Amino acid sequence: MSDKSRGSAGQTRAAKAKKRAQKNPGTVVSLADRSRRTAVDEYQRLIPMFHAWLLDSGISTGVEMAAARVVGVGQAVDLLAQDTIRFSATAWRTSDIDHLLEVVPGGEQDRLLIAGEVAVYLLFLGESGLWTGSDADFEDCIETVDEYIDLDEDRQTIWDQHFRRWVRS
Repeated sequence: MSDKSRGSAGQTRAAKAKKRAQKNPGTVVSLADRSRRTAVDEYQRLIPMFHAWLLDSGISTGVEMAAARVVGVGQAVDLLAQDTIRFSATAWRTSDIDHLLEVVPGGEQDRLLIAGEVAVYLLFLGESGLWTGSDADFEDCIETVDEYIDLDEDRQTIWDQHFRRWVRS
């Protein structure tokens, strides 16, 4: 004899999942949260290498300046990880950069600052061999940041010394 008060297998599974979620709320993670954590965790694993590279390359002249760049890029990674589907800290797309520069609070100076931070981070990924995206995406990201920064020809900057060679090659 069958018990007519029992629900379908799907209803039973859903009820059990709901009960587990109520019992252990910290163990249920949405796919969006998992994806965000993955990108942030990926960046956090790179922080020691990025910080050392900033100092070794001469891009940051002191520990505090290097730490500030690491934090700035970390905030950008966190924002993109929250707002972008399948964002990776080592494989950016031009749409990631465009979105980031659209949502940065503040004015043009703040957008220029974050564009510079992203440029330095992309340079780190490229020179360190840690870039995991396609070569075409890397080139497109560099061109996007280059177009955004587009500094005066008279000013010689870290960007000019290190980064523009990626655009020209």
